[in-house]
Amino acid sequence: MTEATLPRRPSPRALTRLAAEREWLDTGLPVHVFRLAGIYGPGRSALDTVRRGAKTQSSGTLVIPSEAATYGVVTDDVQWVSRVHVEDICGVVLSSMSRPRPGAIYNVADGMPAPRDIVLEEAAKLLARGGQSIRFSDPGRTGERKRRSEMENKRVDASLIRTELGYNFKYPDYKSGLKSIMDIEEGLG
Repeated sequence: MTEATLPRRPSPRALTRLAAEREWLDTGLPVHVFRLAGIYGPGRSALDTVRRGAKTQSSGTLVIPSEAATYGVVTDDVQWVSRVHVEDICGVVLSSMSRPRPGAIYNVADGMPAPRDIVLEEAAKLLARGGQSIRFSDPGRTGERKRRSEMENKRVDASLIRTELGYNFKYPDYKSGLKSIMDIEEGLG
C-alpha cells in the first residue's frame, strides 16, 4: 500500500485518520503527513511482550508461540504489520525538514512487514541467546484492540521516503531493531 493507495476495507479508525489528514492538508499550511507503522523501541517492543509471557528454563529447545506455524506462508488469513523503530521516525522527520514538500504524505515503515507471531519468535530467539531457552505464551491482544488488529492489514510501502527524502533506515527491519534494543539493554549499544 503506497501513500496514494486507499485501504481496501478501511476500518472506522482508518477513515477517521484519513479525514483528519484531509483537514490538515486543506488548511493551506505547509503540512507534511507522516503515516506511522507500528512503533517500537526500547521499553516498547516484542522483547517486552515475550518477557511478559516468558518462563525461562535452563535446558531444552526454544519454545515459540503455536501460531508461529504460519512462518513463511503468505495468505490472506495472515495479518501482516509494518513496523518502524522510534529512532527512524525521528530520522524521517528531520530528513523532511531538509527537503520540505508541503502537502507531502509519507508512509513511515521499515522494509520488512511481518506477522506478529514471527516478530515474537525473533524476540524469543534473541532473549534465548546465552544458553537458556524461552518458553512463553503470547499475551495477545484483547477487546477493542484485538478486534481492530484483526480488521486491518498494515503492510505498507515506504519507498517514497527513501527516494524523495534520501532517508536510509538505521533499522531497516525489525530484526536489526530488536537486536539493537537487546544490545542497549546489555550495555553493548
